[in-house]
Amino acid sequence: LALSVVTLIILFVLVVLVTVNLVFMLYYRKDSGIKAISPLLSCVIMVGCYFECIAAIMLIVQVSVADPPKLGFTVLCNFELFFGIFGMYLILLTALCRLARIFRIFHNPTSLGLLWKDKSIFFIVLAISNYATIIFIIWIPVDVLKFSTSITYASSFPVYAEVIGICSCQYFWIWLGSLCALVVIILVALIFFAVQTRKIKKQSFKDTKKINIFAFIMTIVIAVFFTIYQVLTQLGIYHYAWFVLGLLFATVCLITQSVLFISKMYPLLYNKIKEHKNSFSFI
Repeated sequence: LALSVVTLIILFVLVVLVTVNLVFMLYYRKDSGIKAISPLLSCVIMVGCYFECIAAIMLIVQVSVADPPKLGFTVLCNFELFFGIFGMYLILLTALCRLARIFRIFHNPTSLGLLWKDKSIFFIVLAISNYATIIFIIWIPVDVLKFSTSITYASSFPVYAEVIGICSCQYFWIWLGSLCALVVIILVALIFFAVQTRKIKKQSFKDTKKINIFAFIMTIVIAVFFTIYQVLTQLGIYHYAWFVLGLLFATVCLITQSVLFISKMYPLLYNKIKEHKNSFSFI
């Protein structure tokens, strides 16, 4: 319980961080540095981070309650995964489209058309991300996740044997696999474009390296967390498995904010403060 409380506090701090970055970006949206990262697409990523935080909070709450109400638990089961996966799609797809556009500019700049404009990319990302919506629209009526109980055994892992509530349905791994398949496809494409654009050194495209770093870090993090989740599930330690899933969603948001936004915005904020001080001193 103490671990869950600390995690929830960290998550609320993360939500505040996302909000501060979003407000800062919108306030300075006309600045050349902010324009370079496409404010519209950055807003899509921010929304994805909010979805990740909501999913993480729901998962932590789920594993923290010893005897949850069945209805509330069922609602959490069916929405936390949707928020987490949908948010991940928004973040990864937007990063992928930005890298693909940079790749296109350097390999065939004359063929750039409306498809590569921010608004077009916005609708493409939204359309593909709704793959998760379609899966859940089919999943919930056909094979809804329900409240059930399981016992963790001390012999299988160094934890106390206890009865816990879990989310389960008959074809859970098929549904989850269909959602994760798109994540894998996006990550493979991200790595491909990251490799293709890694040697770009033009000053106007200096943010490319940040997206490349983001692609490699995100691939490793998602692979590690999903592996841990599956191992814990196979051991029957479901509450720790779902806790790890919540940490994954929170980590995706944290990495996104750290690599794509904090490293960009805070130096800009420092320069703005410095300019303001200089102008004040001049007066």
